[in-house]
Amino acid sequence: MIPFTKTIGFRLWLACVTAIIVPLGINIVLLNLGQYHSTVKSISTALRENTAFKANTFMQIVPLNSDVLSLFSEVLQLNKGVPNAPDWALSNEMQKIFHQTYDEISLIKIQENGEKIVVASSLPEHLGKNYNDNITITPDKTLLASFKRGETSDEMFTVMQLNLFDPKTQDLQGIIYTTFNAKDLLKNFMINQQDYLTIKTAILSKHGVILKASDPALNLRRISPNISQEEFCQGFLNHDLCTKTLYLEPLQLHPLPSIGENFFSFTIKNKEMWGYMEDLPSMDISILSYSQKSLSFSPLWKEVVVSFAYFFFILFGSFLAFLVAKRLSLPIRKLATTMIATRKTLKYPPYTEDSLGFEINRLGEIFNAMVDNLEKQQELAKKNFLLKENAQNALQLGEQAQQRLLPNALPSAPDVQIAKAYIPAVTVGGDFFDVFTLGEGHNAKLFLIVADASGKGVNACGYSLFLKNMLRTFLSHSSSLKEAIEKTSSLFYENTADSGMFVTLCVYSYSYASQTLEYYSCGHNPACYVTPQGESCLLFHQGMALGFLPTIAKASSILFHPQPGSLLILYSDGITEAHNAQQEMFGEERLLALARTLTNKTAEEAVHALMLAVKTFVGNQPQHDDITLIILKILAS
Repeated sequence: MIPFTKTIGFRLWLACVTAIIVPLGINIVLLNLGQYHSTVKSISTALRENTAFKANTFMQIVPLNSDVLSLFSEVLQLNKGVPNAPDWALSNEMQKIFHQTYDEISLIKIQENGEKIVVASSLPEHLGKNYNDNITITPDKTLLASFKRGETSDEMFTVMQLNLFDPKTQDLQGIIYTTFNAKDLLKNFMINQQDYLTIKTAILSKHGVILKASDPALNLRRISPNISQEEFCQGFLNHDLCTKTLYLEPLQLHPLPSIGENFFSFTIKNKEMWGYMEDLPSMDISILSYSQKSLSFSPLWKEVVVSFAYFFFILFGSFLAFLVAKRLSLPIRKLATTMIATRKTLKYPPYTEDSLGFEINRLGEIFNAMVDNLEKQQELAKKNFLLKENAQNALQLGEQAQQRLLPNALPSAPDVQIAKAYIPAVTVGGDFFDVFTLGEGHNAKLFLIVADASGKGVNACGYSLFLKNMLRTFLSHSSSLKEAIEKTSSLFYENTADSGMFVTLCVYSYSYASQTLEYYSCGHNPACYVTPQGESCLLFHQGMALGFLPTIAKASSILFHPQPGSLLILYSDGITEAHNAQQEMFGEERLLALARTLTNKTAEEAVHALMLAVKTFVGNQPQHDDITLIILKILAS
């Protein structure tokens, strides 16, 4: 069967799929790529804004506390000097003023040996304590601010240090130290919930330790490759809270240069995060804003899923269209296969109806009928071929018989001229003529015979040959022309009665001895006699055609003396019944008129003139009957 891929249906399907699915697929890919880049840009912008907002919030704490502590220093005139011993009165004042502002505010005296001793505090129990582990000395800065962890993971403290310098020597003589529990501040600060994005926050120490994060799993993880015990403990409010054995799980940050600088990706509990980190040098911390990648891209994934679902729906529809087109093309493919196979053999199984064939089934029925008819025509053609072959064989035999039927050459006779013309309407005609001489010398007779058998072809030729042989035989052995014709008629009837064949003929006998012309006609066209003076007439006779009756009617032959120079014209009805375009016949009158013009011509010239006249009269009209013409001219003795 013809494959579906070679049908017009497949080409139309392929063209439609190419025109629809390919542009649609490209459009979906480009659209989703655009949405992806837009989503990445939105995420990066949101992370930057969140970090900037948190940083700005933290940065506002520093100048506020700086102003408060500077005012406190001026009121207590601490610039004139820091007490060397614990001052209970000052401690009470500090407690009254700052117990609602700070968790702790302490005045630390820097001893000559470098010890950092609390000389005044809002927490009286801290008087006299050594704060060597709590204080970081930075002589180049007046105010230090930072975040530090408390006793629990939820506690985060802002720590402020205001350095007090000797006005004369500018040596560091003391420090105002404050702590503030930022738990309430950070409660709603660590997570930023937006319509499509949840941004979380992590606070890192200057050494890269995560002090506080929205995800507890990030707490106390490091991003720096190496960190010392001292650097680690600087992230705690009290060194006693710092673990003695240092093991910090590293957090691998992978840069995302395609998004921008300071953007990183990392993993929390097998979930990829995207983050943005910014340093706050004034507070010795860094802020990391991050969000879960899968959640951040969830709106995009939904759009991608919908887009590709739509694409695959169209693709599936195209596949269904392919199957439907293939199924609907099955009848025409079956019919085409049958047609192609039928070119080689008509025995190929005929087209069978298909349930989805519709009008193709009708075409199949027509084709099957055509094949059946073609088979019949082939059988008929074979029969016709055999018939034609047989007919050609018979025609060949008929041609051979007719060659024997007609004389090859006219006999030469003294004192006469003989000329003839013969044109059959078909290859083998029913007319025949014969010219021969019987006897020798002075007693010889010249016989002229013209006959017209009914019908045409081999059958008529066969009867004519049979008749010719009988005539010659009976003319040779009969005492008179009449007797010979009567015997011929009787024998011809005996052999042709069942066939319905009949023949008209005329026999003319010229005697050299008596110079007389005797003739007998059996229903044939009368001969035309032309005198030397140009007079013409028809030689009638009452004889009847052969083959109708067992015996012919009694009629004698006619004898007369032709004049020297006269013409005798014997012919068949193919001349007188020849038709022109107006369906007019040449007729006997035209023949007689033309004959009167032939007296001065030889027999051959007369034949040529008469045949030319007939041809001119007929023109291009087809010849319907055989034409036979014999002209005898009597010369002077």
